[in-house]
Amino acid sequence: MQVLYNRSMRCEKCHSEIPDGAERCPHCDAKQANAAVGYAAFISYRHLPRDQEVAKQIQKAIETYKLPRGISMQGRSDGRLGKCFRDEDELSAAHSLPDRILDALAKSSSLIVVCSPEARDSVWINREITAFIQMHGRERVFAVLADGSTDESIPMALRTQAMVPGSAEVTPANPLAADFRPQATDKKRDETLRIIAAVAGCNYDDLRQRNRSRTMKRGAVIAVAVIVVIAAIVAALIFASSARQAALEAESLQLAAESTQLLARGDRYGAIQKALQALPQSEAAADRPILPEARTALEDALEINANPNSTWWASYEITTQAPLGLLGNTLAHKTDEAALAGAIAVSDTGGFFAISDTAGNISTYDTLTGKKLADCIMPEEATPLASGLYTRLMAATENYLVVTHGGERNVLACFDATTGDIVWSQLDAGGPSFGTSYGGDLLSMAFPLTEGGYSVTIANLATSETSSVTVGDVERVDTSSAYFNTPGDRLGTNYAAFGNRLSKVELDGGEPIRTELAYANVTSLKYFNGLIVAASADPMPEDGITRRYAIEAFDENLNLKWRHDGTFASEMIVNNGITSLLAAEPVIYGTTEADDAGAIVASVGRKVLILDAADGSIDESALSGQLTFDQSVADVSLVVGVPDDPGFITVACSSGMVNSMQIVDAAQDPNADARRLTLPFPIRWAHVTHCGDYEVVIAVPADADNRIVSYRTDWSRGQDTGGDYSLDELIALVNQTLAEGGRT
Repeated sequence: MQVLYNRSMRCEKCHSEIPDGAERCPHCDAKQANAAVGYAAFISYRHLPRDQEVAKQIQKAIETYKLPRGISMQGRSDGRLGKCFRDEDELSAAHSLPDRILDALAKSSSLIVVCSPEARDSVWINREITAFIQMHGRERVFAVLADGSTDESIPMALRTQAMVPGSAEVTPANPLAADFRPQATDKKRDETLRIIAAVAGCNYDDLRQRNRSRTMKRGAVIAVAVIVVIAAIVAALIFASSARQAALEAESLQLAAESTQLLARGDRYGAIQKALQALPQSEAAADRPILPEARTALEDALEINANPNSTWWASYEITTQAPLGLLGNTLAHKTDEAALAGAIAVSDTGGFFAISDTAGNISTYDTLTGKKLADCIMPEEATPLASGLYTRLMAATENYLVVTHGGERNVLACFDATTGDIVWSQLDAGGPSFGTSYGGDLLSMAFPLTEGGYSVTIANLATSETSSVTVGDVERVDTSSAYFNTPGDRLGTNYAAFGNRLSKVELDGGEPIRTELAYANVTSLKYFNGLIVAASADPMPEDGITRRYAIEAFDENLNLKWRHDGTFASEMIVNNGITSLLAAEPVIYGTTEADDAGAIVASVGRKVLILDAADGSIDESALSGQLTFDQSVADVSLVVGVPDDPGFITVACSSGMVNSMQIVDAAQDPNADARRLTLPFPIRWAHVTHCGDYEVVIAVPADADNRIVSYRTDWSRGQDTGGDYSLDELIALVNQTLAEGGRT
């Protein structure tokens, strides 16, 4: 074995062999004038959110822990373990470890490896493990499990060990790892103590017993102190004869804390109402005291003293009358609650959105304030089949909501979004699939025909006037999985994709043009200035998880111009007993330029792709052409740029992260940014839209099947949002805010 660094040195006084970097001699206690700065531990980890969080926890635990009396770490007499080395810089693509890393490894007494599925195959982590073992041996290497199982998370360098020192022959090893996974929170304290014992080089049980004794002593001291404080408070209350006042103060503190909790989960209006209960009805009223905690809670909910480092604010929470069930174009069964269909549709201008729950309740809401606009009642003919089966699809234009209900009879109804009134309805409509809306209230629809083929209709929703064409000579179309798109400046042309078939149809006549897509399941279709872009996926996974996909671009006559393909994996999240399948199929969102095709923006799995419109290659000039997130992409929104302003992209992920990034920022880290919003829960559905000067994200939490939350941001808002308000002025602002949100 090649020894890269000396592992010991001589005492400057008694010349005994002492550990490298020791501050004092363990034999004569002489302080070493030329002692090297050493580290208690070198922490090796991947620069990913979960791994980084665990690494920070371990570093803090080691550096702040003081050993109980009677236990010491060799080379130290102050009871401290010492500092940790945790590199916060991502290593560049070099062939060997940098000198500063090798130097830190040499000066470290222990190596702690943070293990996760993403870290297992990390070249740098495995190199750091190998280098440390060469310098100090294997017995001072300790593993910490941040996520995943040991089989899928332990790096290969820890899974093998040499049979004979210096030999190339290895044998499998099965290292034990301290459990820091999220599901092991009840063991975190003991696991932390286990790591500390390993670093200190002492017996874990001995350290635990001494630590427990120390904790009990501290607890006794704290208990006495608490009793003294409580006694003092009680004495003061008795002396002031204000028992009722104390009760009101306690109640106000509780209400203020509840207000803060509601705001943290996104319920801004609930937080305002709860904080208002914690304050007097006016400055002149003496019904309860004005506590600073209650006033702060109200100001936070009203966004008066907004955090200058945050650009996102909780907007509102909506609770539906019945569960949402499965979202999207879903066939559902009313007797099976887990399979019921729900739907959410957001208008193309972002002004309103609509919710349909599993009981058939349909309501529209203002996107910015969450104010309920109207309830939409379907015609009485919209009843489920005798078996309980039905389908529900919705589309929202600038002013109207269109709903199709497939049950005993196919019913198509158009509602005024602000009043809920039925503008027109049609029975036996054939179960259309909705296409794209255009500027005003034009909507394209496709209806399957009994004899095969389909009809394409462009409808003016305000007048119910339509223009249609029939497309025959094709098999019967399942429009629940079809996509239709009509260029806004050429309403007579329609592009349709269903299955693996792409068609072009002219409403004024002529033979349709058809071509085949790469895979049998079309997932998205868009038209950009003469370029038709379609995404498709193989419905059958290659290995039970991985599926292939393709994004293809065609000219207006459906001649293939380029194809981008790859693989992705669907993900499943389970939260509070609710299972959500994140399909993560490829979706095309738009282009990076307003007046030209620019670069095509799409998502698949955990990635956002930016493809050159000319040849489909990764566009390195925009966000390095590709962003990879910590979980599946739920939605993407684009603010298209102009020559002096390149615009930005906002991405929502199922992990609960929402992040906005400049499109041209090639150095962007998609998982850490000043414009990042981290929701306190994972999400199973999300939509990001622009509403006036604001950007709004609407999300359905993964742990709730009847709740929708919304957050908003205003990039033009200044940091100085505070103000010196009287209580009466705050109450007036409360009434105005609640009225705007329809919460009075």
